[in-house]
Order: sequence, then structure tokens, then C-alpha cells
Amino acid sequence: RSGAIVQGHAMIRRLVTFLQRYMPGFEHAYLLQEASMLGIRESWRLVGKYVLTEDDYTKQARFQDGVARGDWYIDVHSATKGLFHQNTYRDGDYYEIPYRSMVCDEVNNMVGAGRCISATFLMQASVRIIPTCIDMGQAAGEACAHAQATGVQLNAIDGAVLRAEMQYRG
Repeated sequence: RSGAIVQGHAMIRRLVTFLQRYMPGFEHAYLLQEASMLGIRESWRLVGKYVLTEDDYTKQARFQDGVARGDWYIDVHSATKGLFHQNTYRDGDYYEIPYRSMVCDEVNNMVGAGRCISATFLMQASVRIIPTCIDMGQAAGEACAHAQATGVQLNAIDGAVLRAEMQYRG
């Protein structure tokens, strides 16, 4: 990894130098900070009771068990197709993340939040954004509290009931 970090920092410095020399308006620009470690954009995802897709993004999908909202564009870097951005949202637009995408049939008392939820590769590029992950984390915590209070396993919780409880607490 350290070799990749060194290579990445060298690439950043080349880009900054290029911008300063050849892009009008960047003559006095400078780099304030570099990441100290590599970040991972994608990881394993569970296959949940519902797989969230880019079609859900496009349609601004709503679900009876929607427990979180997402509004970030689909941000994917592709070696063959360049940079893919599907940014069709305006202020106030969003899609919902159903509770079913956070649980699976195979493991009773596991709930996922963040980039590991049940979503396609492209959709994961939208759901992995920190504010959306925070909202999913809140929903996961609410689900755990509900499971503890009712004795219902996490993957058996009715997401619509969970949604209603969350909205009640607002």
C-alpha cells in the first residue's frame, strides 16, 4: 500500500503543477491537503431481500419500508467508459432506501448500513456517501431497538412499521 500512496501523491503533485502552469486562473492555486491513506470505494455487499438499483435512482423510488433517503449522484470511475455521472436530481429530489436492502434472509439478526447494503455496483456509488450512511446507521439502530423491545429478529421486522416509528420520533 505504501507504494500506491507514494504513486498517488506523485500523480496529485503532477496534476497541481499542470494546473498552475497551463490553466488560466490556477497560477496561484496550491494544494492544501492530501489524503494520508488510500480509501476503498467499493466493498462486499449483502444480497438482501431487495436489491436497490440505478433504476430506483432514476425513478426516485419510494418504498413502504423506506427508512433512509439518498440524493447523491451515481459517481463511478470506469476504465472503459470514462467518468459516469448520472446527476439528474434537483434540490429536494431523492430516492428512498428500503429496510429490505439492509437485511437478508440468510442471517436473522444482522442489519447492514453503508456501502455494504444490498445494491448494484452503480447504485452503491450513490448510497456510500457519508450523510446517507449516517441515515442508514440511524435506521439500523432504530431496528435494533425495535428488535430488542419486541423480540422480533432483525430480518423479520416489518420495515413499514419501523418507518412509521422513525417518523413518529421525527
